[in-house]
Amino acid sequence: MTPELQSVLDRLDEVERRYRGMRTRSVLALLVSLAILGFAIGMHVYRMQADLATAPAPAAHAPGVVEGTRFLLRDAGGVIRGGMEVEAGGTVKLVVGNQDGHTGAAVLLAQPTGLVQVQLRGPSGVVRASLNGGVEPSLTLTSDDGVSAAALVTKSGLPGQLMLSDRSGMLRRGP
Repeated sequence: MTPELQSVLDRLDEVERRYRGMRTRSVLALLVSLAILGFAIGMHVYRMQADLATAPAPAAHAPGVVEGTRFLLRDAGGVIRGGMEVEAGGTVKLVVGNQDGHTGAAVLLAQPTGLVQVQLRGPSGVVRASLNGGVEPSLTLTSDDGVSAAALVTKSGLPGQLMLSDRSGMLRRGP
């Protein structure tokens, strides 16, 4: 092997090492950003629920008020493409999209317990990403087959954890 070829190989090795480090930091930065966003959304929804709980009920015939426990969004062909409802236990659910095998959906759940969840579902209905706001917020990302996953988890009084599972399902702690 010539010295010139060895020099090129050494430089290529260095570039590949830097790329792997940058990729790891980018994924970690994305996960942290999403966790912060979820916490902010959760706090906003929590404040909105508190405001709604203390607000007086609207008059029966107040102009501009539409009331109901379930609203559906349909396209021009009559196919349901989303909706909003209040479930029997008090959980508020907002869905945009549907799992018809072709499109995914975004689901926002706000439970009376204070737990708020933002879910991104694939066309098959599998939850691909979930942002959980509550006492111990978390962020999870999952492959379509449900095997490969990444999770950023917080626990009260403990340091946060980054957990990864590979295609074989082996759970691994991140850096």
